[in-house]
Amino acid sequence: MIVAARPEAVEAALEALIGEATVETRASAETQEAPPLSAAARSALAAWTGTDLWAAAVLVGGQATFVSASTEPTHVFLQQGDKTLVTGLYRTRSRLVLDALVRSASKAPFAYALDGDVLLVVQGDPAVASAGFVRTLLGGARAAEVGVAPPL
Repeated sequence: MIVAARPEAVEAALEALIGEATVETRASAETQEAPPLSAAARSALAAWTGTDLWAAAVLVGGQATFVSASTEPTHVFLQQGDKTLVTGLYRTRSRLVLDALVRSASKAPFAYALDGDVLLVVQGDPAVASAGFVRTLLGGARAAEVGVAPPL
């Protein structure tokens, strides 16, 4: 059984579920601070890493509720008020990924930026997941292409 709770609440949660329980905590889901944005990421999207996506997402405001900064692709779920945005960074085969997303855009519209072989995708409420938000997320970093699919 996996229980996602604050460490001090795990034992009480398990006891409520299965009575007298022996609890062994193997991992803690403590919140980590976002890393700083790298100097290279400030100039061009093509230089972004997963940790740069995390840093940029936190810099624009809101709360990162899920981060997979060390995986390919990288994803950061960002809570802004009552809106949840999913940001993704693809560092390989980005044009193929973009083409596949465009073909399915009628089901899930998204905003994106492309620079070299690096693709940044923002999905969620179209009022927030926009080309303007992508530009804000880039924070001045160059991207060869910024857009929305399907085009508005």
